Amino acid sequence: MRFAVLYARSRRLPVAHLTAVAVALGGALIAPADGGAGPVLTAFVAVVCAGVLGTGLTGADPALERTAAIAWVPRRALHVAAIAAVLAALASAVDGGAHPAALRDAVGTTGLLALGATALGARTAWALPLAWFAGTVFLPAERTAARWMFVAGPEPASTRTAVLLGLSGLCAYALFGNRR
Repeated sequence: MRFAVLYARSRRLPVAHLTAVAVALGGALIAPADGGAGPVLTAFVAVVCAGVLGTGLTGADPALERTAAIAWVPRRALHVAAIAAVLAALASAVDGGAHPAALRDAVGTTGLLALGATALGARTAWALPLAWFAGTVFLPAERTAARWMFVAGPEPASTRTAVLLGLSGLCAYALFGNRR
């Protein structure tokens, strides 16, 4: 238990979680009261919250983490899975209930975040989910696999894409950690 508290504090997780909750509350406040947030607002809140939570994917001293004699792979995998769970809860709250689209957004966005941390580093890991969000806004609606963030209901191609991104990010970050 002591290690978990130290891990959370060293990665500034309490502040990141409070900030993510504030972002989700803001998204819920601007959502229309009659029909929920809609897929674009839900995806945007998931992307912003992922960027906030992604700052904790590295500690204050990455060199110290490389020399630590503990198994980092399960800890990194658990951290990414926890981010996905928090994002799913926040996106569901903004969307007005537990929807498959909110869960899909959380899994895919977390995967992009973890891939960004592995390729770009934790400080700029937010760039990959934001770039995907910004780039797919302008794609035609028929491209559901690429526009998985904006599909309102359960759609197989968008779900497969989000799960593939989620698993790829989880595996890459768990095995390699963030960019050094």
